[in-house]
Amino acid sequence: MRKLAELAADLSVSERVSFEGRVPDEIVTRHYATAGVFVLPSVWEGHPLTLLEAWASGAPVIATSVEGIKEFVDHRETGYLVPPESPDELVEGLRHALNSPKEAREWGRNARRLVEEEYSWEGVAERTNDLYTNLI
Repeated sequence: MRKLAELAADLSVSERVSFEGRVPDEIVTRHYATAGVFVLPSVWEGHPLTLLEAWASGAPVIATSVEGIKEFVDHRETGYLVPPESPDELVEGLRHALNSPKEAREWGRNARRLVEEEYSWEGVAERTNDLYTNLI
């Protein structure tokens, strides 16, 4: 973490970046809720819980278009997708979100709505009930 802090200082962004280290579970949601943007630059994912957590808090998401993410994020609707291992495009995604905060907040609102409808206990229970009803 020290090297990242030094890099932030070299890039003159120290006042805009914080390195928190391990954050207790009960505080994680506060971090998501106050984030201007949540970035998930994975090269592989299963079904990332962090994506759902960020969405549930309404944070705008920038993520890589890899299996496990691209199936969930609708580009420029519920987040912003960039190719994996493409730092220049990741920077462009960040620039876009930071220069278009109204649009980025809309991604967050859309994603929060999606989480409430599809991934809340109520949403999952409703889909399960529908499945069983159709099977009967």
